[in-house]
Amino acid sequence: MRKVFLSVAVLLLVLPSSLFATAQQGDELMLDGKTYTISTEPLEGYLQKNPGKLPESNVTSTALWRGYVATWAIRDNRLMLRDVKLLQSVANPSPKGRSTELRSVMPSMFPGQEQVFADWFSGYLVVPTGKMMHYTHMGYASIYSNYVLLKIENGIVTKKEQLDSKAFVKFREKQFELFKESDEYKKALNEAETGETKMSAKENEEFLRQYYSGKYTSMIFE
Repeated sequence: MRKVFLSVAVLLLVLPSSLFATAQQGDELMLDGKTYTISTEPLEGYLQKNPGKLPESNVTSTALWRGYVATWAIRDNRLMLRDVKLLQSVANPSPKGRSTELRSVMPSMFPGQEQVFADWFSGYLVVPTGKMMHYTHMGYASIYSNYVLLKIENGIVTKKEQLDSKAFVKFREKQFELFKESDEYKKALNEAETGETKMSAKENEEFLRQYYSGKYTSMIFE
């Protein structure tokens, strides 16, 4: 699954964005008695350090390139992983033609553990809490009216902010400017500029701004 995702990421940089650029289904977070869909992927760092831990999926979805949906909760200011559901095919499709479903792989990934303290994660959890104001057909780039921004350090919530859309856009722009100084961004920009699909410098930057939005908004730069 990780190789598939990386291959798709390369394709995104050389083919028209409309082909593969799809808004993504987010993880779920239980916070203050409510469940939200978040714009951050806290499990990715764990999977990078533990290759092969996530079972292989037998299907792919343009709306779920990572192949799974994780469920999280904030308990006593600690980020806890509650479940991991993998996208898999259905042996007998439903009458409505549904051929895939999300099935829990938590027991195989973390035997005997109902929840796991996410001490591997340091970054921001971006939690949209209001209505969608602007839809972007790529990653987590859509804009909502309100957000909760949680700063997490080694799995511990150290700061919690309430942001409206203007404040969040300002935060996102600042994060993007910092991300542009990274080697990862410079490499991606070079691949975009030398790819078969020729775009202007402004178009390349806007593409990367949207495609990597879920990544750089979650990063702690200071």
